[in-house]
Amino acid sequence: MDFWKLIESSKSGRVTTDDVEGQLKELQHSMASLSLEELKTFEMELRRVLHELYRGDVVDLCIMLDNDFETKDGVIVFEDGISDEWFLYFRCWLVLQGKQFFDALAESIENIVDHSVDIADTWGEGLLYVADEVYASQNKEAAEFFVSESISAMGNPTDYDNPDEELKGEPQYIDHALHYPKIVKRISEIKDSLD
Repeated sequence: MDFWKLIESSKSGRVTTDDVEGQLKELQHSMASLSLEELKTFEMELRRVLHELYRGDVVDLCIMLDNDFETKDGVIVFEDGISDEWFLYFRCWLVLQGKQFFDALAESIENIVDHSVDIADTWGEGLLYVADEVYASQNKEAAEFFVSESISAMGNPTDYDNPDEELKGEPQYIDHALHYPKIVKRISEIKDSLD
């Protein structure tokens, strides 16, 4: 079981470039023959990569891609609020973009401007349930969240919903234009083209 190969091949399920649901259905289809141990391995790898994305600059990226903004004194200022749940689902969407994209973000979130991604739908919540849904389809009597609960019961230190976890690095919140000029410029260009 190769986590990133499964993610990459699942992109073929997209009907449109922002078709997260189509991609998730293809991912489930690709995982249908995996054993319970392989499903657990997938779940643990998912948690590991989501944990790697638990960073302040990724919070900033979420704010810039998903929040409204206005121009004040010639500077673009984004609304700064996101919930923990929203941030988790956004990180799932980032993972669904594939390994090359993931590696580029590890270097700098500004690398997003060098990749062709559709930001119309950045909500990847369904990725959290793929292993459980595949196992449930294989075992009709299985508990609803059997795979994820069995991993959580192991006390996995990279649990993606650990409330005691601290972000790696501080978000910039209001200084996005200063810290991420390439992203802010690109978002401004996209908005201008839609107006």
